[in-house]
Amino acid sequence: MPALTNAKVKSISTPGRYTDGDGLQLLVKKSGAKMWVMRYSFDGSRRDAGLGGYPGITLAEARAKAAEIRAAVASGVDPRKPRRPAQPARSLAPTFAEVADKLIAASEASWRNPKHRQQWRNTLERYAAPIASSPVDQVRTRDVLACVEPIWLTKAETAARVRGRIERVFDYAIAMEWRPDELGNPAMMKGKLQHLLPKRDRSLINHREAMGWREIPAFVESLSRIKGTAATAVIFTILTAARSGEVRLMTWDELDLDAALWTIPKTRMKMKMEHRVPLSSLALKLVADQPRIGRAVFSGARAGKPMSDMTMLTLTKRYSVPSMTVHGFRSSFKDWALENGHSDLVSEMCLAHVVGDTARNAYARTDMLEARRALISQWGNFVAGPPAQ
Repeated sequence: MPALTNAKVKSISTPGRYTDGDGLQLLVKKSGAKMWVMRYSFDGSRRDAGLGGYPGITLAEARAKAAEIRAAVASGVDPRKPRRPAQPARSLAPTFAEVADKLIAASEASWRNPKHRQQWRNTLERYAAPIASSPVDQVRTRDVLACVEPIWLTKAETAARVRGRIERVFDYAIAMEWRPDELGNPAMMKGKLQHLLPKRDRSLINHREAMGWREIPAFVESLSRIKGTAATAVIFTILTAARSGEVRLMTWDELDLDAALWTIPKTRMKMKMEHRVPLSSLALKLVADQPRIGRAVFSGARAGKPMSDMTMLTLTKRYSVPSMTVHGFRSSFKDWALENGHSDLVSEMCLAHVVGDTARNAYARTDMLEARRALISQWGNFVAGPPAQ
């Protein structure tokens, strides 16, 4: 039974030790100061542990501390030398920045645009700085969030690109076994990030401006009066609903003029799938009239070499509106197809978009070339026809 009470502890004034029980003692000094002491045995020796002075530490608090010491002794821990918290093992994995460098070096051979490597490096150095020096097996979703959240609402396109590139780096780290599979990819959108990032107001997202499809014939007529390869390339791009880069880098060996067909190899396609483009009569005439100098169909300033990526864009802006882009003509084609009752599926395949889910695509054995040829022919007739009134 405990020998001390609150009243007794308060009244004791004679120097000495007063036992409460189970090792807890009240030590009264000659000065009148009172201290709580817990006496215990450890490794065959008797030891005292100070618990604090009275009345700062009450009798109840002293008993609670004494109980903790008894529990520690019972578990083999010396209360005066508590165990240090286990320190996490130092990671041997490379840092995010190191893995990014390795990924860029491994990928640059497959990147068609030489600027791509520098763009990757610049965006990661600027926006992934919070995780640059972190070992890839130590990064968590909250760390990736610190990279993309500051620009998620203000620079939507850049934020999406940064997140995607960070995800690629971690995919590479997992493949190289620098990050355990069970940790997963902390930059995946479908997971924690989609719940942590703020929702965007879709009405505030800026899309590339496209020319209204009714304005296309007049625009093409104005371009047709301009001498030079750039104007011809823009018209050809409109007629084929292709991407500007696909047109700029087109080579003569990709064309079959007899079959009125342009075959873009998968290495130059965004979806990495070969794409056959049927040519309307006007598109066929445009390429047939091009002088054969080198491999490039639409040569730039250097004969036989492709034109720069800014040539077509500069011309488009000059003869339309400053915010217009060459890519926007693909949207013009899509709008024309939908508003004139043409098949959504066929128009999507003209744009080389992946249509439907994975299972559906696995069973698709045709690229619907003839259906697309008919649609592209009608589009070509519209583009080459009289301007809409």
